[in-house]
Amino acid sequence: MELTVQKIENYFDKFNKSYFNNSLIRNFPCKVSSSRKMGGYIRVTKSLRILAFNISKHYFFDTKDFEDIILHEMIHVYIVQNHLEDDSMHGHIFCKISKEINSKYNRNILKTLPREIQMHKDNRKIKIVVLNVGIMLFSNIDFKEIFSVIGNSKHFCKVGYVEDADIRGYKILQRKTVLNMKKYYPFTKRINETILPKCKFINNEE
Repeated sequence: MELTVQKIENYFDKFNKSYFNNSLIRNFPCKVSSSRKMGGYIRVTKSLRILAFNISKHYFFDTKDFEDIILHEMIHVYIVQNHLEDDSMHGHIFCKISKEINSKYNRNILKTLPREIQMHKDNRKIKIVVLNVGIMLFSNIDFKEIFSVIGNSKHFCKVGYVEDADIRGYKILQRKTVLNMKKYYPFTKRINETILPKCKFINNEE
C-alpha cells in the first residue's frame, strides 16, 4: 500500500472517533517516516508535548497491519495526553489498553511488529566494509571511492554487498562519512558472524 500523510491523518481521525471517543487532540503533524527500525513512533518532549506522529514507509503493510500500527501509536498518544505514568514504553497501562481494544474489536495490537512483516520495502543492496575493528555499511558510495580512502588502511579487510533486510538494526552511513572514516572507527559494529555468510564479497579490481 502507498503511504501518504493524508492516509495517516485520515486513519487517525477515523480511529479517534471509533476507538477513543474523539478524546485525542491531533495538535501535531503526522509524518511518513524513513525509519528502518520501527513501524511507527511518536516524538515527545520532556514536557510531554507530542512533536510528530510517524509511520514508516519501509515495511510491507497490508491494511489490517497498517491499522494496528496506527492504533498502537494512538495508544501512546492517549497515554501522553492523559498524563498517565506507565512503568515502561510498553508497560502495564499500554498493555491494558491494547488488550481491551484487541478483545473488543478483534484487533492485533502488539508491542513490536510481527516478524513476518519486518521486511524492508525496497530491499536495497547495501555496501558492507569489513574492518578488523568492525563493520560499516554504506548506501550511496562507489566502491572505487571506498578503496581510494581506506584501501591501504591497516584496519581494512574487504568489501561487498549485503541485502538490506539482513542487516536490520545496523546504522547505514552516507557517502560523506567515508571521507573521514577514522573518525567513525570507534562506532563500528563488531563483526557479526551471522551476517558475513550472507554477503557477496568483491575484490578491489571490480
